[in-house]
Order: sequence, then C-alpha cells, then structure tokens
Amino acid sequence: MPIDLSGTLPFNHEQAVTTLMSGDWSVDEKRIIIEGGAVCLHHTMGTVIRNSWGLHERSYPLSRFYRDRYGIGHGDDMSSLILHDFVERMRGETGFSLEHEVLWLKKHWLDQGVDPLTLERSG
Repeated sequence: MPIDLSGTLPFNHEQAVTTLMSGDWSVDEKRIIIEGGAVCLHHTMGTVIRNSWGLHERSYPLSRFYRDRYGIGHGDDMSSLILHDFVERMRGETGFSLEHEVLWLKKHWLDQGVDPLTLERSG
C-alpha cells in the first residue's frame, strides 16, 4: 500500500476517503482496486484501515464518528463504507451514498436479530 496510514487520524468519513485518494497509487495498484473492488480489499487494505484508524476501538475518532452519527458499531462495517466509497471514486463513479449504504448495513444486522450499534442480540 503506497500510503502510510499510521500518521493519519481522520475524524469523519470524508477525511478517511480523501486520505486514501491522496495515495501515490501505481497503475497496477489502481487496476487491482478498480477491478477487484472493495470486497477484494477487505483483508488487505481493510485490515490496515481498521488497525491504523482504530475502527474496532470505541475511543478512536473515526470509530466514534460512525457510532454517533450513523449508529454503526462494527469496525468491518466502517472499513467497508470507506472502501466502497474509495473504489467508486477511483473508478470515477459518483453514485456512492453513505446514507444508503448505512441503511443497508443496519438492515442486515437487524434481519439477523443484532443491534447494529452494540452488536448484541435482541430478544
């Protein structure tokens, strides 16, 4: 990954995606990002994002942003939102809707009987 995230600490979604967009991506890396999409990045770039930005930690700013603003509590969901937006921007697409994606994630958890913020089973 041509960007060192350890020295960055975004406070919101836009800052996170903008940080990724500022990377010095090679032609091959861009191709992998564009063709593979966010799913292919989950265990690679997604892990770096989750660890560097503390998405599994309640006290980190970006984690608090997603919890407080959108009611999302799982670090994987947070990194998924970042990666989906990042990939769409790398593709030159403008259709990403953070609100729509958050609603989809919340519905997924609720359909499983799990609170999307606390990740606790309901009932």
